[in-house]
Amino acid sequence: MNTGYIIGTLFFLTGSFMLFMHRLVAEAVRYLGHFVNDTIHMNYGLYVPSFGFMLVGLIFILLEYVYKRLKEKM
Repeated sequence: MNTGYIIGTLFFLTGSFMLFMHRLVAEAVRYLGHFVNDTIHMNYGLYVPSFGFMLVGLIFILLEYVYKRLKEKM
């Protein structure tokens, strides 16, 4: 039953991609802000969903690992 590993990996990779894209856009906005002499700051609350997705993914992977170990012992 590798479904937990697959779902966990998908959640983790989605969260990682969200974090990467947010950092990429934040850096682009900061870089382009220098040309118009304006400082635009990205909201740090936007990091919460990406870390949430990564945490849920790790929980799914860990639960699948624990379930597999318990099943082997029985």
